[in-house]
Amino acid sequence: MNYIEELSRAVILNDLKHHYDIEKLSQLSDFELNDFFNHHVIFNSEEITMKEFYELDTELLIESLDGYVRVGEKIKKTNLECYTLTLVDSRKLSGSFNHLIETNRGWVKLKELTNNDYVLTVDGFIKVKNTRQIKTQDVYDLECLHPNHRYLSNGISNHNTGKSYAAIMIADWYRKEINKKARVDIVTNTKLLQDQYIRDFSFAANLKGKNNYWCKRQNMGCGDAQILNKATDKKCESCAHKIAQSHFIRSPLSLTNFHLITSYSMYSPDLMAERNSKLLIVDEAHAFEETFCDFITSAFSERSLKLLDIWQAWMERDLDNMSSIYELSDWVKDVIVPILATRAEDLLSEAKEMRNRAKKLDLIKKADHADKSMCKYNRFVKDRTNYETNWTFEKDLDQSGKTRILVEPIWGNLYLPEMFWDKYDHIIFMSGTLLDRPLFSFIMGVEEEESAYLAMPCPFLAEKRPVIYLKFGKMSYYNKKETFARAVPIIERILEKNSKHKGIIHTANYEFSNWIKSSIKDRRLIFHDSATREKSLTDHLTSTLETVLVSPSMINGVDLKDDFSRFQVILKVPFPNLVSTKIKKRLESRPDWYNWKTLVDLLQSYGRSIRNDEDWAETYILDECFDQILNNKGVPKYFLEALKIKKLAAK
Repeated sequence: MNYIEELSRAVILNDLKHHYDIEKLSQLSDFELNDFFNHHVIFNSEEITMKEFYELDTELLIESLDGYVRVGEKIKKTNLECYTLTLVDSRKLSGSFNHLIETNRGWVKLKELTNNDYVLTVDGFIKVKNTRQIKTQDVYDLECLHPNHRYLSNGISNHNTGKSYAAIMIADWYRKEINKKARVDIVTNTKLLQDQYIRDFSFAANLKGKNNYWCKRQNMGCGDAQILNKATDKKCESCAHKIAQSHFIRSPLSLTNFHLITSYSMYSPDLMAERNSKLLIVDEAHAFEETFCDFITSAFSERSLKLLDIWQAWMERDLDNMSSIYELSDWVKDVIVPILATRAEDLLSEAKEMRNRAKKLDLIKKADHADKSMCKYNRFVKDRTNYETNWTFEKDLDQSGKTRILVEPIWGNLYLPEMFWDKYDHIIFMSGTLLDRPLFSFIMGVEEEESAYLAMPCPFLAEKRPVIYLKFGKMSYYNKKETFARAVPIIERILEKNSKHKGIIHTANYEFSNWIKSSIKDRRLIFHDSATREKSLTDHLTSTLETVLVSPSMINGVDLKDDFSRFQVILKVPFPNLVSTKIKKRLESRPDWYNWKTLVDLLQSYGRSIRNDEDWAETYILDECFDQILNNKGVPKYFLEALKIKKLAAK
């Protein structure tokens, strides 16, 4: 290994000055100094346990198959399912069930090794004798600051951590160095990414929405069961959701998603106050503000008010005559909220008299929906001073031809500090696509001078993640039908080329997904709608076929590592919809946001299939509107290094 490149000449000389005549060493060439340092490290190395290594408070090197490499963060993971690996030469290694070991078939979890595997060691590949489960215990891991991210333990090659590990390590460091009693919250943008975290870190107190937990007594989701119990004045002796919520409140490290933490902040602020966390880590932070804005957006129409069970015929006239956000605000405050409050009480009274269980549950769910809607509407009503500068009033027709009024915040930055950031001592935003520090700071409502920013280079080799840009037409509104027709045979050829591989097609919208469904008949393709998104991903991950996801909504928080995706197609560049009043208003105040948002979504799509330094996948871009993005100075170097442009003749 080249230590001059890895550690820098100055760092090496600084380390060696404590042991040798520094003037003589300074006269050595890079090659000579590198060789001298290698011998020094080897001669002065010693074997210690991982626990001892973890407790040392000094900069260290650790042995790997790439030489001695620097160690970054160290992490202690408590109370994990553990296994011991034994090789035929009697060498052993113990670790957590998901600890990665380098083998003849790539990186394999410790739990999944069999006696058919050969493990890479300092002496070459050695056959596995057996693996056996041992008692649950604490384990120790570390971060290797080397492109190969591996180190040797008892002569066996192990893998170190990824981005999710970084969040856990930061939390661990914070509790050791800043505040030993601090509670730490990690939030992610989807339940799917939440699941990925908890697979690696089962010790985190994981919390999802109520209906993600099952009530055995009522044989239904806990959310529905709690509503039913409320109507019948009953109570479960043991509630799975309440137990998870209790762990979440009291645990040193808790994990949840953007939607749920926003829900608690709006509807149950006392719960977050009781938890009283000091550090918030926001993973995939580029998506947080948009998720928050969607959460506090309100729509008023016959359909939405019928769902609240308060629609009356005269409301149609009111909506038709509505001409400003101020009129709507007064109408909501003076008419809709009082009706909702009365209706919620009536629904609960009705439910208590209802004997039919299904109807009783439906009535209480409607009452709960009314209660939460009142909270959201009141937030909008009370924000009157910001109507001119930060809210949109958009009046159009819904699919049934009836009036619909949409009010939504242009930016969330006015509200994020009060609702989230100010409740913590420190905030850490993590993402592979922050890209523009001043713009991101503005979006999140953070003063740039009050923050620090760290950008890391991409660790994955460009040749393992090529981006093949096929130029044959634009997928813009006026050209999309003609260009899509030319794209069909290209997609079919890509599918044929990858007949033995899984992959994903990013469509940007359901219209293109449906066009593919109608135009390409391939049993490998998996489609979904908004209700079946998670199921389609599970089907893809578990299928023995070389399935291909077709999705407009899997650009964030989806882990298609290794053989789960060896190719991906970006059918349409994901430009924000300029028909939206909100998007137009954003452009007026921050013109740089539009290309930033497009580039973020494009890079997030690109990142779904390249998940580690051993991974590889091809990405195809089939929309010539991509030229607009390439003209953006913000396109990162790592993406351009992988880009290959091919011009196809139009037919």
